Amino acid sequence: MARPLIARRMAFLAAVLAMLGLQSDPAAAGCNSGDVADSDLLSSANCEASAPGSGALAVGTDASAQGDQTTALGSEAGGLGSTGTRNTWTGRSAGQQVDGNNNTASGFFSGFNVEGDSNAAFGEVAGQNVFGSRNTANGASSGTTVFGDSNTASGYLSGRSVTGSSNAGFGHSAGELVTGDRNTASGYLSGGVVMGNSNAAFGDSAGQFVTGSNNVAMGLAAGSNITASNTVSIGTGALASADGATAIGLNSQATGTNAIAIGSGAVATGSRGRQCGGRFQRRRCLRRFHHRNGHEQHRHRPERDGDACQRRRLR
Repeated sequence: MARPLIARRMAFLAAVLAMLGLQSDPAAAGCNSGDVADSDLLSSANCEASAPGSGALAVGTDASAQGDQTTALGSEAGGLGSTGTRNTWTGRSAGQQVDGNNNTASGFFSGFNVEGDSNAAFGEVAGQNVFGSRNTANGASSGTTVFGDSNTASGYLSGRSVTGSSNAGFGHSAGELVTGDRNTASGYLSGGVVMGNSNAAFGDSAGQFVTGSNNVAMGLAAGSNITASNTVSIGTGALASADGATAIGLNSQATGTNAIAIGSGAVATGSRGRQCGGRFQRRRCLRRFHHRNGHEQHRHRPERDGDACQRRRLR
């Protein structure tokens, strides 16, 4: 008895709403469109959403899904003649002027002018002007003007103006203006203006302006302005500026080829120079031995210079 009573009440309520003109319009009418038989869903004078592609869907004022299996969600999403297929755009003006395929953009004006394939952009104005493929941008204004492939940018303004491939930038403005390949930067303004390959920078402003390859920089402003390769700079302001050099410690410097400077303010110059603490050149911190006729003979005499250890070659 209860069910027939409920049904009669629902029918009565529907009749009242119809007489009052309060019944709701179809949910997909107006600004919604899709590749369906009902022409009312394809476009509207009020919204003019368009989805002529096979399996396409457009939702929002002036949203457009021209390519097959393309989805445009948001006002003006997929507009300005985007023709790629299997793209997904979410957000106002997202995915405009796109010729590439299999791209994804989410955020206001993200994914604008993309010619490459399989790119992903998340954030306001992210992933604009991308001509390479398989790039990922996560963060407002990240990953813009990218010509290379397989680059990753995460953070506000990260990974902009990149022509190299397989680079990664994590942090505010990390990994900008990179022309080399396989470089990694983590930290504010780290790894910017890098022309070499396979460099790694970790820390605020670390590893900037690098033209060499295979360099490692860790610490605030460490390992910047380097033209050499195969260097290691660890510590705030540490700088190993010659091939194969290593500088470890606050403001330590290793300017000679294969030189090693260890300690705060340490400076090692000259080929294979060594320094532990203090300020002196070509310090020998490791004692060498020479074996002759089965007997051990010292080739270097130890000297003390503050807290440093020096070995001076005997003539």
